[in-house]
Amino acid sequence: MKRKQEKERYDKLPFKTLDRQFQQEAIDGLSCSPLEAKALTEIVKEVF
Repeated sequence: MKRKQEKERYDKLPFKTLDRQFQQEAIDGLSCSPLEAKALTEIVKEVF
């Protein structure tokens, strides 16, 4: 059971990294707050 949880965590890691990278770009490039960047990320994920 534990191995399955570890595998799921590693499978999700690239997505979390991309989400975080997108949020940081929104913060730096668009001068968004972290809250706005997170909301923007969720909206983009819904659309794409």
